[in-house]
Order: sequence, then structure tokens, then C-alpha cells
Amino acid sequence: MSVNASVNVQTFSADVRKPHYPVLDQDLLFNATANREFSTAFDERRLSAFAGIERKKWDIWSFRGGPSLEYTSLYNRDTLDRSNFALLGLPLSAQRDSTDDLLDPHKGSRLGLLATPYYGTISNTVSFLSLEAKGSAYQAVDKEENIIFAGRFRVGAVAGEPTDTLPASKRLYSGGGGSVRGYKHRLVGPLNDNSVPTGGRSLMELGLESRI
Repeated sequence: MSVNASVNVQTFSADVRKPHYPVLDQDLLFNATANREFSTAFDERRLSAFAGIERKKWDIWSFRGGPSLEYTSLYNRDTLDRSNFALLGLPLSAQRDSTDDLLDPHKGSRLGLLATPYYGTISNTVSFLSLEAKGSAYQAVDKEENIIFAGRFRVGAVAGEPTDTLPASKRLYSGGGGSVRGYKHRLVGPLNDNSVPTGGRSLMELGLESRI
């Protein structure tokens, strides 16, 4: 169980994991989350649940999949509309991690792949596919490992519905910490006449840095 709170985002999450179900290196997962977010693009109140299986392979790979259900009350700051919708999803993911440290890696790489088909109702029925790939790599360049070169990428796409029929919270945004630094949160990309981000159906981010 975890609680995360900031000025713009408050999240309460409960997780249950049953290890080695029904075989070794395979876990049964349950998650329930309540989320409230205020941003430049939208205001969202969301309840979601997930149940699935996580399978570990070859020490550095893990695979996860299972159904999800979410109910959302959303205020779109672009169109000034409020809507409620329910979405049934099937998130399928693969993770690879060969780094030497979870929080402060000096060498190795990480790769994450996620594909989620959605089906549900807003004012009408929608179905779409969300795709994302992201990764990072780290390499120390001196013997003492005081200087680390790090690179990262993220690409994403949403297919199946035009942008204006997608829920604003399911569109893709860039900008801010962990994305494109030097820009405010979600402000890289299309903006309306009032400088409100409208989001899009594709993105690509690349980054390179050194840590000393």
C-alpha cells in the first residue's frame, strides 16, 4: 500500500503479490489505484484496477499481462468539457534491466515495452491501441566510476481513433522533468490559442547527459 501526494497529483495505491503462482518465477498480481491530478492539459479523477501475471526470465527480463478496468471523470482544459468514461484494457509489457544498481546505475541498460488495447465508452464507444517503448543506457568512463555517460529514449504512438475523440489523459505529451528538460510539464507539442496543450498521437524523446 502506498500514498503519494504533491500539489498537482495525489495517488493512493494498494498492491497484492502472490509469488511463485502456480510455478517458480511467476507471480500473481492485483492492484487498485485512486488518482487525482491537476495539470495544464486536464484535471482527472480516476479509479482503476488490474489483475495479471508477471513472469521473470533469464534474470534480467520480466513479462507482465492481464486485464485492467478504469473509471475516470475528466475535465479537458483544451475544450473546456467534462466527461466520464470507462475503459477496459489489456496492458502487456516486457522489461529488461541489466544495470548494476537500481537507483544509481554506473553501467548497463534498461528497456521497457508496453502495448495496451483499450475498449470503452465516453459519449460514444471508442477502441484504440496505445504503444510505448523507452530505454536508457549507462557507462562509467573512468576507473573510479565518478563520471557516468547516460542516454535515454522514449517513443510512443496511439492508433485507432483521431486525436479529438481520444480521452485527453490517454493522449501523448512531452515536457518537464524526466521528459524534455527546460520546458514546463506537457508543454512540448501542440498548443491551442490559449497555450493549453492538446496532446497528440505520437511522440519521440531523446536525451544524453553526463553525471559527475
